Amino acid sequence: MLNTSGIFYFAWVVPYGLALIIFLLAYTRFIIHLAARTRSLFIIAGLIYIAGALGSELVSGRYYEVHGESGVTYFIMITIEECLEMTGIVIFIYALTSYIDLQLKDMQLRITSSPESSLFPHGSLPFMRQALSLKSSMEPPTQASN
Repeated sequence: MLNTSGIFYFAWVVPYGLALIIFLLAYTRFIIHLAARTRSLFIIAGLIYIAGALGSELVSGRYYEVHGESGVTYFIMITIEECLEMTGIVIFIYALTSYIDLQLKDMQLRITSSPESSLFPHGSLPFMRQALSLKSSMEPPTQASN
């Protein structure tokens, strides 16, 4: 459709690359004003994620154009791409929770359960537990003799 080739075989990388540049320009001042540790974690997370999302896609686009998706190599490339993206997200979540911990030291959050807020109607949970234990302790049915 767009007749892209080489590293731009997957054409979406061009507009997303431009969107990334705009995003970076818009948030540079925000990143600069973060605490050093948080800033470093945000940058590391972003670099790892972008290496997976955009960088791997550029490399795998060229490979896909030449070899197609047959063979294990392309699937290894996709696996590396996904691992990089997930690692970037995990580091970013860690950075966010560390930032929250740093900024909100005195805040406490307690989650409790009450019968009114339960997903199960009042009294049904013990019944379900009992039914599950009965089911698991039941012997398999025997075949009737003819």
